[in-house]
Amino acid sequence: MTNLPAPLAALDLALEASLQAEVPAVDSRVAVAIGEHRYLIAVEALDEISVVPAISRLGQMPAAVVGLANFRGAPRTLLDAPAFLGLGQLDDPGAAWAMMLRSEEVGVALLWPTLHGLFPISAFTADGQLPTLPYAAQTYTDAQGQRWHELDVPAVLTQLRRAPAKETA
Repeated sequence: MTNLPAPLAALDLALEASLQAEVPAVDSRVAVAIGEHRYLIAVEALDEISVVPAISRLGQMPAAVVGLANFRGAPRTLLDAPAFLGLGQLDDPGAAWAMMLRSEEVGVALLWPTLHGLFPISAFTADGQLPTLPYAAQTYTDAQGQRWHELDVPAVLTQLRRAPAKETA
């Protein structure tokens, strides 16, 4: 195992435990953010979390497509999460956190500018409010009163299986 920054090492261990478990733990969430927009991603919806390796840029792609990268021998399409969600654009994709979505059909990594860490879902309270962010399934509030949106990974994967957007970078 390589020397990983402490937050990434903890996430890597949690993901590894989830992958080895017969029934993945459903109580842990990875907390990420785009500015003030906060999302939670279920650990079992991810294959891996990583820093971004070398990016192969592609021309004439939708604006959210950053390029391709190789993660442990598996190529993944890199998507700028803020651009995909309509919440802006990454300043530096190479400095983002890559979240590889678990899917047999879609090899994609969403790039997030901020990684807050790994938390049990019990650290949040479902607030019953309607989600206000794109691809949000449910909303939660943390102990500090901050609102979090659970990323609807199945909806994201469904969108990615459809024809790509016509807007290009």
